[in-house]
Amino acid sequence: SVPSATQCEVCPASEGKFSELEGSAECQLTDKGYQIVDDGEGNGIGQQPCEPGFYADQGVTEWQCQECDHTQGKYQPLGAQSLCQIVDKGYFLQAPDPSSPKSPVSCPEGTFRGPEARVFMGCLNCDAERGWYQDEEGQFQCKSVQLGKYIVVDPASSLP
Repeated sequence: SVPSATQCEVCPASEGKFSELEGSAECQLTDKGYQIVDDGEGNGIGQQPCEPGFYADQGVTEWQCQECDHTQGKYQPLGAQSLCQIVDKGYFLQAPDPSSPKSPVSCPEGTFRGPEARVFMGCLNCDAERGWYQDEEGQFQCKSVQLGKYIVVDPASSLP
């Protein structure tokens, strides 16, 4: 015998539940990296992926995509992700505006960004006058000139 049904139950968007098909026998749970879509009355009718720069972890973020906190060095270059990535030493994030990339930029030669530097301040110049230099990109500290050697300073290479 087939069981009979007397009413339809709601898939509550507030619990991350949705149903995309009419006649569904059960609700689905929103996937990590996706946010719930509701019908304006609290009924979950689907899910959509988070855009790059955002993340969603089931239940932790109220079933909505949350922006990665760029001020804390967090970013996400991909869509539909459940976590943010953290900027590595030797890299920095460009200013957080819609026209800038959401991915880290490598510090150029002659500069560095250590773990204590703010992620938006960019890279710092190595102090050539005190015997410090950096001949590689993406570094977190400067190198010291060895005894018996000196630094040739190129004034055109200094950063603003």
